[in-house]
Amino acid sequence: MSASTIAKITSRWEGFVRNLVNAKDSIIRCYEALKGSVLWILHLPNAAATVVSRWISSTGRAVSDVGQMIKAAIQAILRVLVIGVITVLSLMLLCVTVLVLVKVYRTYQRKRHLRRQHKLNAQRRKEDVERRARERQKQAREAQRRAANDHHVYRQ
Repeated sequence: MSASTIAKITSRWEGFVRNLVNAKDSIIRCYEALKGSVLWILHLPNAAATVVSRWISSTGRAVSDVGQMIKAAIQAILRVLVIGVITVLSLMLLCVTVLVLVKVYRTYQRKRHLRRQHKLNAQRRKEDVERRARERQKQAREAQRRAANDHHVYRQ
């Protein structure tokens, strides 16, 4: 392999890795935003429990056992909701990751295909130029041969 070929391969690989790093940064920003939302949702059971317990404490001690059950029920329901939201957000993050990786790969493939097409087109143009040059040389030789034959015929 020549040095220029190695340099081209290295350059293409670095471009591919750079695209992957950019995709990773986008995914991390998305994850941080989702994490903030999940933390806010996780705080909801405590807020709801506080509201319920204040309401219960104002009604008296006899209702506090019922209040504890209601508080536990609300926390259980909210936990299930949070787990569901976390699952959905995780699946969305996974889908976004896959879509970004597919897009990066397709971009890489498209660039590689365009480079290959460019090389093929350049090679075809070069071959056409060489073919036309050979045809011109052939026509020039043919014209010289005809001129020599005509000159020979006229002399006789």
